[in-house]
Amino acid sequence: MHFGHRLRICREKKGLKQVEVAQIIGVANNTLSGYESGKYEPSLSMLIRLAELYEVPIEYIISGVKVSKSTSPDMQDLLGDISQLSQSDIELIKTLVERLKQN
Repeated sequence: MHFGHRLRICREKKGLKQVEVAQIIGVANNTLSGYESGKYEPSLSMLIRLAELYEVPIEYIISGVKVSKSTSPDMQDLLGDISQLSQSDIELIKTLVERLKQN
């Protein structure tokens, strides 16, 4: 499942339409559609907004990794630091995740 598909699944689980989410996060509907189709990639700040709106960890949106409450404290600290990464760091992580999925 690719990044955009996870965004769509999250939106649908919240019972929201694209036009509603686009208005809430302050983008054009075609921009949100582009995120979900994989045509566009959202900025880190937009990823954070979407994760907060959908009430899911940003890690899930980026990689599909589900983080449980039983995750070790060290891992929770590491995952909490993700929101402070630069856009280039996020791109590197996405590339690495995709390469790992291919192996």
